[in-house]
Amino acid sequence: MHKLLVTIGVFVAAVGGIIAAPTKSSAATLPAVKVAHVGYQADHKQLSFTATAPKSAKKLAVSYHGHVKTYTLKHQQANVNYQFSGYRNFKVYGVNAKAHRVTRVKSLTSANYTTTEIINYDEQLTTETYQVTIQTLAPHRTVALYHGTKRLQLKSTGTGQAVTFTMSAANYAKYGADLTYTVKAANKKASLPFELHLLKKPGNLAAIA
Repeated sequence: MHKLLVTIGVFVAAVGGIIAAPTKSSAATLPAVKVAHVGYQADHKQLSFTATAPKSAKKLAVSYHGHVKTYTLKHQQANVNYQFSGYRNFKVYGVNAKAHRVTRVKSLTSANYTTTEIINYDEQLTTETYQVTIQTLAPHRTVALYHGTKRLQLKSTGTGQAVTFTMSAANYAKYGADLTYTVKAANKKASLPFELHLLKKPGNLAAIA
């Protein structure tokens, strides 16, 4: 009798494992959300993209840093404009009428909406002037020079891949300890700030990373 009970217990446990398995794997079997035309609107500080969801979804949900916004699907598509700050990841997914997720989660990282750039500059300080030439990875980039959060100068590379900023040695003595720059491509968010090395005496310095 005891052997029979043990056998039944093992069988139930095994069956229970088989029944539970689909629950664990259900997320992988859900349909996907497709995202296209990802861009960034600097004037409104908005991420923009078009999403297509399966018929099981009634609305599109977009989550950023714990805040969720929903968008109406028309012919299973939604045009998203999401205002935000920072460089965090977005999660995009479809929900049903009860706001339950019915699709896999599509992640959009900062690489999807931020300008890709590297450190590449050449500084020169004389007794009269300071000059820094910043190289970019591609043409048509907007480069901004900052002291802290204050923007000092703004220039475009045009069809080239470099800009040069100049200031007097007196101004450099005032601003040099906290100089940074950002690079922005069209329809992308500006890169995170890159720090410029402080030149404590006249000379040259080149940096690339």
